[in-house]
Amino acid sequence: MTHIELADDLCTTFRGHDAKAPYFAAREVNLGSSWLERGVPRADVLTVKPSYTKFCVSIYECKVSRADFLADVNAGKWRSYLPFCHRLYFACPVC
Repeated sequence: MTHIELADDLCTTFRGHDAKAPYFAAREVNLGSSWLERGVPRADVLTVKPSYTKFCVSIYECKVSRADFLADVNAGKWRSYLPFCHRLYFACPVC
């Protein structure tokens, strides 16, 4: 499974298959203005659970290999997502 296939699968899962989607889900979302700033973090998948009382933004980082995951964790890239979300997850394909 490729990175894009994993992100598309996550979006499809969160959106559901009917008109009343349980979540808003988007792929490749810039977390800030790419025109005003350099090095703006980009979330692989961003979901928002629709609610008037418990608004929750979740970011999913897609990792298709162990090496990709370790490189991201060791570099601390994931910390740049924390100001933009309530929850951060790493998603990987099921073997």
